[in-house]
Amino acid sequence: LHAAVSAQAPLQLIQSIMGAAPGSVKCKNHKGQLPLHVAYIVDADEGIKKELITAYPVAHSTTDRR
Repeated sequence: LHAAVSAQAPLQLIQSIMGAAPGSVKCKNHKGQLPLHVAYIVDADEGIKKELITAYPVAHSTTDRR
């Protein structure tokens, strides 16, 4: 999911990944970042950010390792 968000994949692909691996929205990468953090870093589409927040609302208040 991180890679797809980072590559600014279309929303439909993001939704497919989340559907196939629902826990991926809660996984942190090697930098301690959730997919939502990555979405903000790459300035992803608002629809993708909204989808990630809806799937894992706690992500909005979770910090990374910075």
